[in-house]
Amino acid sequence: MVRIERRTLRDYYIPPDILGKKFWAGLVWGFLAVSVLVGMIASLRGYSIQGFATTGISLLHWALMWIAAAFVIGAVEEFVFRAYQLRTLADGIGFWPAALLLSLGFGALHYFTKPYERWEDFASTGLLGLFLCFTIRRTGSLSFAIGWHAAFDWGAMYFYSGKNAGEFAVGRLLETQWHGSDRVTGGLLGPEASCLVFPLIAALFAAFGAVYRKPSPAPN
Repeated sequence: MVRIERRTLRDYYIPPDILGKKFWAGLVWGFLAVSVLVGMIASLRGYSIQGFATTGISLLHWALMWIAAAFVIGAVEEFVFRAYQLRTLADGIGFWPAALLLSLGFGALHYFTKPYERWEDFASTGLLGLFLCFTIRRTGSLSFAIGWHAAFDWGAMYFYSGKNAGEFAVGRLLETQWHGSDRVTGGLLGPEASCLVFPLIAALFAAFGAVYRKPSPAPN
């Protein structure tokens, strides 16, 4: 499409330094976000650590494997939902209507294609998708969103060892127990389906908006 439309990758929010400073900032924000979420669940006695699930050389192996997997998940989903599609749809209907529509689709993809889904996961993934659109609006780049997405998933599934689609991750770091209501812990869907994710998302919008104050100019 770059060749057909006579554009550059930057026009689709893909900068030459996609793994530059904004990517690393996204990693920090993403890991802090999942840490705060799990911390809130733990404060309500919904999360406890029993010990390590993986030790020795296997620990290093799976840590690296999950870093790679989280990066691929983050990059692929951001490129699919918030690169060409977001720019092209925004050209037709405006940035925020496009962001809302694609974020709705992002939530729907999780809801209709993964087992054990509940409305909380639909809503949380859709709103997180909208937050990532907000980061693109303020930075003009996918870099922060890819880093944030990768770090959040790595933290949720590997580092804090929550469930995803009803199962713990193979090679996860910790043996964990998630106690109490699914509305607190997220249940079979992991911490992103906890109701506590909604105040976290509100805080993310507020904090990011305070740090990155000026919207980036739209690509020409």
